[in-house]
Amino acid sequence: MVKVGRRFNKITVPAFGVLIATGIYNSRGFFANPGALIESTYGMILLAKIILVIATVGTYVVHVRLLSENIERKIMSGQGGNIYVQSVRTKIIVLGEVIVVLSIAILLLAALLDGGF
Repeated sequence: MVKVGRRFNKITVPAFGVLIATGIYNSRGFFANPGALIESTYGMILLAKIILVIATVGTYVVHVRLLSENIERKIMSGQGGNIYVQSVRTKIIVLGEVIVVLSIAILLLAALLDGGF
């Protein structure tokens, strides 16, 4: 699972970066008038989406920092019986689930924005 995650990161990190860049480009109209973020429904949804993206990036950073090379080796070699390794493994799984939930929420907000709110 760790190997799959490493390969997956090689694709998802650049893709997420591109999505963030295009999101910034598409919302450039709000940079001229930041007050519009709280004055319109579109702006409020966009602001919520920005907060969720920041939370997703932060959660991902914590997720990656928890999975050190030492822990990765122990998990892959089957020495995952150590209580500390099991604790870290559980945290990694929970953080992964949080990232999935945040990503789905971001997609739903993107759909609302595209729907003309």
